Amino acid sequence: VAAVFAFVVIVLPMGDSWGEISAPLLGWVAMFAGFAVVAVGVWAYFRFVPEKSREEVGAGAR
Repeated sequence: VAAVFAFVVIVLPMGDSWGEISAPLLGWVAMFAGFAVVAVGVWAYFRFVPEKSREEVGAGAR
């Protein structure tokens, strides 16, 4: 929750903060959606991939 709040405050524009925002809304929505996809993907990897499988992948790379 804190990371999402920080993302919104830092990356998404606040209407009263600047005079004019030249980037289209679709770009901001796409950036937010991309962040969400990456965040959920990382969470899903560590949630659903068994730890043993991750160790085997790491050992094979050595």
